[in-house]
Amino acid sequence: MITHRESITINRPAEEVAEYVFDPSTMPQWSAIVQEVEPFRSRPRTAWRTGDRLRSNVNLLGARVAMAGEVEEYDANNRRAVLRVTPARGNGTTIRNEVIVEDLDGSSVLHFVTHVELSKPLAERITNRFIIRKLDQTARYGLSNIKEILEEGQEQTMADLARAVSEEAPPAERYGEDK
Repeated sequence: MITHRESITINRPAEEVAEYVFDPSTMPQWSAIVQEVEPFRSRPRTAWRTGDRLRSNVNLLGARVAMAGEVEEYDANNRRAVLRVTPARGNGTTIRNEVIVEDLDGSSVLHFVTHVELSKPLAERITNRFIIRKLDQTARYGLSNIKEILEEGQEQTMADLARAVSEEAPPAERYGEDK
């Protein structure tokens, strides 16, 4: 198993950071790889709950991959959540994302801890060093975007721009089978 940790200080109250980060609809705004997220259930939500299930489309190394996720733990009082995601086609790979928002006297420290367990065939083809480098890039990008959005009120992020470009692609390319 590979574990990666990354943190950033955000000059916003912990409650505000938690409200933003734990709202699944914001993920495409700040994530480097999440293109869209939708709950399996149709009930409206503004925050995760333990047992919630999500579907998402992510861009992994240039390929569009459908993912299925479940909130394994959510503790609103301690501003902590654990989301387990797997490829929808189930190749044995599991990613557990732990998100913690720590109060820092009016500011916050946002922690991302990612645990990746690769399927054996995938682990034989990809080195741990490569995965750690990609996790590092993805986490830093996401944390920096969250900081920028919350501190500076930036609505337009690089993820928004990437989505706008992908929306110009023909529908067959946007919504085709996973590659």
